Amino acid sequence: GVFDCATLVRDYYRKTLSITLPDCQRYEYNFWKHGLSLRDKYLEIGFVDVPPDQAPQPHDIFLMQVRSDIDNHAAIYLGDNIILHHLQDQLSVRAVYGGAWQKLTRYVMRYPQC
Repeated sequence: GVFDCATLVRDYYRKTLSITLPDCQRYEYNFWKHGLSLRDKYLEIGFVDVPPDQAPQPHDIFLMQVRSDIDNHAAIYLGDNIILHHLQDQLSVRAVYGGAWQKLTRYVMRYPQC
């Protein structure tokens, strides 16, 4: 819960955009096994869904379904088909947004102040 994709999102918004996202109660480890969606948490702190007919913008959040029945992974869209994300037991990385990452994406969300 300290070095995870949600923490990366909070750190990115604070360091890059000078936006301190509201703190919310953290999910326990393996939250997705209990049917808890990351989308609900991002809605709770003020993010909104980006309609499917709108192109993603830098700073949007892609919520993905990685080896789970629900969305359990967040990535930050940096633009030019590049995402920043953090997988368990790995370092944060920039990756090309396409292929598997694109197929795993379930929601695109935007913080209104961006």
